[in-house]
Amino acid sequence: MRLLVRLPLIGWAAVVLTFAACGDDDDDRDRSATPTTSGSATGDAESPGSSPDDTGAPDATETPEPTTAAPTPIAPTLAAGVRKIGEGTINFVLAANGLFGIDGLALIQPGTETPPCAAVVFSFDWQITEPYPPGGNTVQCRITSQDITEDVAAGPDGAATVGCGQLTAVNPGSAQISVAVHYIQGSVV
Repeated sequence: MRLLVRLPLIGWAAVVLTFAACGDDDDDRDRSATPTTSGSATGDAESPGSSPDDTGAPDATETPEPTTAAPTPIAPTLAAGVRKIGEGTINFVLAANGLFGIDGLALIQPGTETPPCAAVVFSFDWQITEPYPPGGNTVQCRITSQDITEDVAAGPDGAATVGCGQLTAVNPGSAQISVAVHYIQGSVV
């Protein structure tokens, strides 16, 4: 008989402790929205990773995950006998299986003499910036000139030099990526 009396008392004690731990029902805050390090909601305001003041700031005992910023593409170089006529950077997002066209002639700054197509040199470096590190993501670079398309280079980063034509960056993957390009325009002298 004593065993039967103790079980209900233990059950009631657990219920009382549960209500005490949760606070009273008059609290207007929505405790289910308390931020945690795992991103899931919890009903316990003092769960690991949440801030007691509900600001979302991490506890002092948490170690933030290291973040690595993608390196910026370096300035490409031009071969001997090529005069530099322009330089710049381009940042763009490529959707999964997406394309991004770059017309080197269209990027020549106003006031700069545009060389004939046969003399155009477009040298560029690229880097996948998001996600970084890029994992298995890659960019394929192709040039189309006089209705002929050729593969130029591929990889998460790299450098290439092309002539006159429409350069196309291709994302052959199934995830969106961000790409940074540093280019130099030149003219064969």
